[in-house]
Amino acid sequence: MEAIVSYKRIKQDIEKTIFKCLELLNLKIKPKKVLLKPNLTIGGKPGSGVATNVNTLKAIIRWLEEQGKTAYVAEGSGGESTKDAFKNSLYNKLGVELIDLNEDKFVEVRIKNALEWKKIKIAKTFLDAKYVINIPVPKCHSLAGTTLGIKNLMGVMEPEPKTGWNKYLIHKEYTLGLTEDRYAKRLFERRLIDLLRVKKINLTIIDGTYGMEKCEVGGNPVKTDFFMASEDIIAVDIFCSKLMGFDPKKIYYLELAQKLLGKREIKIVGDAPKKFNFEKPKSWLSMI
Repeated sequence: MEAIVSYKRIKQDIEKTIFKCLELLNLKIKPKKVLLKPNLTIGGKPGSGVATNVNTLKAIIRWLEEQGKTAYVAEGSGGESTKDAFKNSLYNKLGVELIDLNEDKFVEVRIKNALEWKKIKIAKTFLDAKYVINIPVPKCHSLAGTTLGIKNLMGVMEPEPKTGWNKYLIHKEYTLGLTEDRYAKRLFERRLIDLLRVKKINLTIIDGTYGMEKCEVGGNPVKTDFFMASEDIIAVDIFCSKLMGFDPKKIYYLELAQKLLGKREIKIVGDAPKKFNFEKPKSWLSMI
């Protein structure tokens, strides 16, 4: 199936670049309220590469306002309290409603054609949203290789309050050393596909102001200066992984997504893409 991905290099300011990137998709948003789902495993200020840039969110909110829409931000952090993550990322300056999904009501969702999880508990605010914009950061991941749009959905899962890393249940076998790494990796990435099937994501915007190489939290920030957007979350993850220097065919969850949900023929609109060579996680390389 053909999927359109828009790509713009940041040559002007962030707001102008995002506006141009989104204009290329000719989007039609009907709902009046739009949920913005950033990447806040832990909080981080602009330039940290660990969290969605507050200035990116400001620009998207401004773009939505011009469409007559109201935005609100909803996230459930994984490595610190969501409230601290909001504060540490300066989201309190956005002037919109901030919702902590870790404190939300949770609804048990049954997954049709599940690979590993026949049911998952998901934040009700996310399930009730009429339009969702997913806004991840291009980062390496120690187990999956890359963490982008699909993996960013982990923030809507019910947290496990007994640990500091409260989204670990999706990869508990790896985190707790319960089984061999290759098998743990397989279970985790199959569960990512189950999570992807919970709800259609209307739009994914990759916040490529900065990325992170080596790993998802404690790696090295990389100034990448781009935005990428698509209504197809699988396509945008494939294309962004390629720009980060990965072979998408070696990323199990992306190959699995295409096998089960359709092979993507990706059409790029906008600027000529710039490729990077992110230093990859050693733990991921050992599991290929």
